[in-house]
Amino acid sequence: VVSADDAAQPDANLVQIALDRLEILADEAIMLGDTPEDIHAASRASVATIAFRSGGAKDLTGAIAIFEDPADLAAHLDHSPLALDHESLPPPSPVRLRARVSL
Repeated sequence: VVSADDAAQPDANLVQIALDRLEILADEAIMLGDTPEDIHAASRASVATIAFRSGGAKDLTGAIAIFEDPADLAAHLDHSPLALDHESLPPPSPVRLRARVSL
């Protein structure tokens, strides 16, 4: 969980805080958002964003995919960036090194 209390940190990047807490790398995450600010915050942490038009924003430049709303994403999940082709994924590594993304 990332909350407003975490934003009290100087120049806090909430996306990076979430990555750190989940112990995942930026390329292992996709953020869902509905504003240009969401896309910008994810970009600062090198995280890709799927955007929804339902937030009312007109400019969602930088998103890797744009859907009308969560229901639209769900209806097209198999053809979205969230679709996984498990056959092409490498086998899991027994040891994974974690590196914090520099901002």
